[in-house]
Amino acid sequence: MKKFFFIIAIILCVLTSCKNDTDIVENLEDKTSEVPYFENDTPHIIGNPTPEDVYNKFENVDFFVIEHNVVCVKQADDGWVQNLDFTGAEKVGEIERSEIYKEWQAWDSTILKVGTEIFIHPQRTEAYMALLENGDKIYYCAWLEG
Repeated sequence: MKKFFFIIAIILCVLTSCKNDTDIVENLEDKTSEVPYFENDTPHIIGNPTPEDVYNKFENVDFFVIEHNVVCVKQADDGWVQNLDFTGAEKVGEIERSEIYKEWQAWDSTILKVGTEIFIHPQRTEAYMALLENGDKIYYCAWLEG
């Protein structure tokens, strides 16, 4: 059932993707159009940047990877995701490998520590929240191209 929900969530993400470059981390503003987009191994997610694409273009970016090679990029402190109510958010995974810079797999992160729990917003399936062990929250948006 969780796989079914996640597949539906990914499809909804594609339909309701982050449309505004200013939603991406501050150092990525106005640069997202420079990232080359390629088809990845999942035919229903075409045009999304791979982790390699994002890292090769923006080495210092804070992101993690979820299923289907989807990249979730940290949002600027004043981004729209922070204003969402994550009440009822479902835990979808946790970081399994940290400080990864190549050969990404699902639940790998460039910065988040191993064991950091990841939650998905109950309505906005492109919005994620990382819950740090000290209780702090960091917000991410799946980088999806529509």
